[in-house]
Amino acid sequence: MGLPQSVPKALEGGWRCLGAAPSMGVPQTTQRAPVCGSQPHPTPGNPRGGGHSSGGVPAIRGCHRAVPGGLVGGSLLRVTRPLPWAAKRLRGGGRGGIPPPGLARGGLIKVGTGGPRGGERGRGGQRGQAMRELRSSSFWRAVLAEFLGSFLYALLGLGASLRWAPGPPSVVGSALAFGLAQATLVQALGHVSGGHVNPAITLAFMLASQLSVARTVGYLLAQVLGALAGAGVLYGVTPGPVRGTLGLNALHPGVGPGQGTVVEVLLTAQFVLCVFASFDDRHDGRPGMAAVPVGFSLALGHLFGIHYTGAGMNPARSFAPAVITRDFTNHWVYWAGPLLGAALGAVLYEFALCPRPRSLAERLAALKGEPPAVTPPPEPPAEPLELKTQGL
Repeated sequence: MGLPQSVPKALEGGWRCLGAAPSMGVPQTTQRAPVCGSQPHPTPGNPRGGGHSSGGVPAIRGCHRAVPGGLVGGSLLRVTRPLPWAAKRLRGGGRGGIPPPGLARGGLIKVGTGGPRGGERGRGGQRGQAMRELRSSSFWRAVLAEFLGSFLYALLGLGASLRWAPGPPSVVGSALAFGLAQATLVQALGHVSGGHVNPAITLAFMLASQLSVARTVGYLLAQVLGALAGAGVLYGVTPGPVRGTLGLNALHPGVGPGQGTVVEVLLTAQFVLCVFASFDDRHDGRPGMAAVPVGFSLALGHLFGIHYTGAGMNPARSFAPAVITRDFTNHWVYWAGPLLGAALGAVLYEFALCPRPRSLAERLAALKGEPPAVTPPPEPPAEPLELKTQGL
């Protein structure tokens, strides 16, 4: 038995299951179909939407197809394929042609929103985000930039600290060399990797949830290896009598390890605060060239800290000459101090001085390397569709 002419023929295959049984004798009834949207629409992590309709009706897939009458995308109907069990019962099979539980009776039609349950694909997408970051070319370009930057920083900064003439090296010259090297590398590599060239800065950005864990590990390895390569090249091109300790950091004879650690914490904390403020895009008065204040901050730390600890402020810079000269006296100070100072500066800026309104879930997503969630604009409400059926 055919369907009435009021039902489009394009929907006949999946529509039969929704009509009333011949034995029920239901008169013609009008019912407004619920607007598609009672279930979530497709998202990047869930391309096929929710799993069941809000009215308890089993979903029939295919909501987002053109429907006669002008409904396209976000439509009200989910009927695209025939359901054999429904056709069999309406022909007289089953239990007197009664629709199965969940389908509306008496000619009232309810339209659901089908698809797999939300989140089944979203969780898989989250797990693969870290691997996608490792396979991206931008990740490896950034790692290469950190290696190159650390290589040049160690080569230029340590080279300026060597004693070419009798007497102690110039404090101002060493401070300016490290500060100018940092400013130059931030300007040259900032758009590629951020121009960290410093494990303390990288750790600070990770603690502030502005750098993923995978990128942090890649940066740290590149920075240490780059500094070692720079110190090795400097050792090879410098005459033996001039090499000395190759710019090795050392505590002043009157400064103990504890005092030196406190000095390194304070020096690195002020440096991290300056870096965060210089690169904060929420600043209306942010300088056009962040490299300038960053370089000045590092030079200032060297002017003060050289007399106390030799002004490490960068574990990779301190580690490289220690490996070349095999001198690790009080070397832990130059790791503990800068890393603690970086954590202090990051926490102060990110959570006390200029906090970012981000939830814990958003911060964890940033550490995993996931892109920030973008809230889609609200969709305009669709006009309800009046559907008419009558007994067969």
